Amino acid sequence: MGKLFKLQTKGNLKALSWILLIPLVLSAGFILLNRRVDNALTEVGSGISLLLLFLGIGLSALIVMYIDYQRFFGRESIFYQSLPIGPAANIWSRFFSYLVTFLIIFLVMFLDFGIILLASGSISINELDDLFKALTRSLSQISLSDWIKIIIVLLSALISFIYKIIFCINLGTQKAFKSMGVFGPILMFIMLTIILQILFALTVYIMPDIGKYIEEMLNVNSLEISNPLLKLKRAMFYVTIGANILIAAIYAIFSIYLQKNKLSIG
Repeated sequence: MGKLFKLQTKGNLKALSWILLIPLVLSAGFILLNRRVDNALTEVGSGISLLLLFLGIGLSALIVMYIDYQRFFGRESIFYQSLPIGPAANIWSRFFSYLVTFLIIFLVMFLDFGIILLASGSISINELDDLFKALTRSLSQISLSDWIKIIIVLLSALISFIYKIIFCINLGTQKAFKSMGVFGPILMFIMLTIILQILFALTVYIMPDIGKYIEEMLNVNSLEISNPLLKLKRAMFYVTIGANILIAAIYAIFSIYLQKNKLSIG
């Protein structure tokens, strides 16, 4: 699984490198040039380059999904499906490849914003350092327990989202959707999203009863919290984590099942 994970992650980063780096270089270059030669050409070049930069960041996740589809169910599927690796290990390697790639895209996004600010002259290196220190001081006021909760919630949501992608790709490449090609997984993703939104709306509709059940289940009154809002936040934290983990587990189980039963190659 480790070798497959490295192969997938390396391929993802290689494919994304020109999408993320070239628009950044062009944007920074045009912005620096525009500071010295202020004319319509450099302004148009800066605008187009910045547009490509933001589009590249936004489309990076979609490109990674498309690459994953091509690996296992498209033009590269003959190689990847023939590897001596079990379905569970296959799903795990794909999951970690998504996870690492998405985290790198997130970090690159902040790095790009910093470079653009420096290139535009809107902020100096010293000012950027001061801004970073001020941000660090502000974030340090959040308690360690709250940071842990925030990270756990975000991570559980990301895990659920990644497994949702893998499940939709696996389901959308079944024989019934084979003729649709890459649009099969897209259709599955849209349909699943709509279904989940409907379920969420129904949950909100009956929230009063669920809230009482959650409070009794977690026994939040015994937590010595007098503020009702804090009670709700504590309850919703566990509910959110539990829901994300449960949904991710369901996606993973069905993804492994579909992988095990040899999906049709699109």
